[in-house]
Amino acid sequence: MDKKLLALLILASLSPAEATLTKIPAGFEVIAQGQQEYIEVYFSGKSLGKYYAMVNLDTVTFLDPASLYNKLELDVDDQKIAHIVKEKLSQPLARHGELACGYVRTDSGCGFLNTDTLEIIYNDEESSATLFINPQWNSAFDAKSLYLNPDKNTVNAFIHQQDINVLAQDDYQSLSIQGNGALGITENSYIGAHWNFNGYDADDVSDSNADVSDLYYRYDFLRRYYVQAGRMDNRTLFNAQGGNFTFNFLPLGAIDGMRIGSTLSYLNQAQSQQGTPVMVLLSRNSRVDAYRNEQLLGSFYLNSGSQFIDTSSFPPGSYSVALKVYENNQLTRTELVPFTKTGGLTDGNAQWFLQAGKTTSQVSDDESSAYQLGVRL
Repeated sequence: MDKKLLALLILASLSPAEATLTKIPAGFEVIAQGQQEYIEVYFSGKSLGKYYAMVNLDTVTFLDPASLYNKLELDVDDQKIAHIVKEKLSQPLARHGELACGYVRTDSGCGFLNTDTLEIIYNDEESSATLFINPQWNSAFDAKSLYLNPDKNTVNAFIHQQDINVLAQDDYQSLSIQGNGALGITENSYIGAHWNFNGYDADDVSDSNADVSDLYYRYDFLRRYYVQAGRMDNRTLFNAQGGNFTFNFLPLGAIDGMRIGSTLSYLNQAQSQQGTPVMVLLSRNSRVDAYRNEQLLGSFYLNSGSQFIDTSSFPPGSYSVALKVYENNQLTRTELVPFTKTGGLTDGNAQWFLQAGKTTSQVSDDESSAYQLGVRL
């Protein structure tokens, strides 16, 4: 049996093409068909754990691809990409063992594979497989995506804050309260309110009034848009909730009606200052030079694994960035990636809103229809 295993290792050390053409000696057919192994799987420089797989001279087939896919925890909106990844993990994958870094091969450039879909590099010495995906999909799988995801542990709650001002002196007292709050209804919806109360008492004169300027139900969808109905003024239009419009006036106050538009509530503000995520996968510690045409944008000394380039100093605009990877001061490869960066609190898309309803006023019972459209490019 030891001789059979030795023969199998010799065959496995050949390139895939050579192994395919090699005639399997009599008595070794069962071994050549493959055997179940417990291999460690790596992705983006991190271990995903160990999984059972059928390993033969040419391919590696994972026995529980669904579990492996879930372990990837890919945050991807494009279902077509997700389907491709699931499908590839369910199929026999070429070993590409000749690209593995190890005792036999230690030259620059090993341990990396460029692919249009999903491939692996299987390392016989370590009984491990490293996953590689299409570099263009990296931003789709990026945990630091441009839009934030709700935490899985979040629960619906009631949140309220208020400012209370009290004045009392001699024969004069006054009370002023301003409050705003939100009540979570579902993962993507809530009831919001803004209100205030003012009252005073002086000698024989007293007065008080209360006003609810906002009381609405709001539903967010696709992390970029919202629809809300109820009473609302224009205050949320000036912040991320309503698109961060910068004009300082509107011809309308509060309205009873409906509003639909774009929102920046889910925008990852730290990432928006970085621009499009730029990721590079390194098999060993390397230097990465980023170029815009012939202009050097920066040099980065990075550890092995999946690393993100700090693009905070990159100029705004849309252009291609060439990433030159140096290992041991030798240029091993050049990757060209698209890059977009805009200034200010924005996701690079036009912001807009459309609202319609009846105007409301504290000093008059008159109501009139109101329609308003706003766009910020």
